Amino acid sequence: MANEIWSDYTDYVISSIDGKISGKYKLSIRDFLSNPAKYAKTANIKTTVSNMIEEVNSYIDGIILNMADENNALGDLLSKVGSATAQLKQNISIQAKQSKIPIVTPVLVDRNESNEERIFISAVNPDILSLIQKLTSDSNFIADLTYKYRNVEIGSWLFSGAKNHLINLYLPDNEIIALESAKTEIVDLMDAASALMQ
Repeated sequence: MANEIWSDYTDYVISSIDGKISGKYKLSIRDFLSNPAKYAKTANIKTTVSNMIEEVNSYIDGIILNMADENNALGDLLSKVGSATAQLKQNISIQAKQSKIPIVTPVLVDRNESNEERIFISAVNPDILSLIQKLTSDSNFIADLTYKYRNVEIGSWLFSGAKNHLINLYLPDNEIIALESAKTEIVDLMDAASALMQ
């Protein structure tokens, strides 16, 4: 059972890394993240945590480096998603200008996610473009929530109206993405815990 503060997959990765570095440090990643206050007065704890973060990065980067087929497949997938994002971004911009609907790029949108429709698409076709036209004409504004992964834009737009609609380019589950997400999760948690140390 995973600890409440991190995901099940990250829990698996933590176990793998702890197994690899067992005995190298006086604490494990799991122990440190489960109770950082216990180590607050440990001598050189910030240096130890910094070294452990390097171990996390090195371990996960090493695994990913040896996944040539998965990296190639991910590259192809990202190319398709990036291309579809660019096409939709242009179409949404044109539709919004014609309908005089503002497009904003917010830092955060505080919204009731339980009362919105989420649509995941993998390609752009005439039906999707018709849907975009309909959603745009019914919107108060459009929030561009597009994000970058490996310098490729992954499209996501919130059409705000009587009912919110979220259009996302679908990025299927992938082992490399999962590993990179776990790495980010572990490093962020370790950095946050380390920042509280004296």
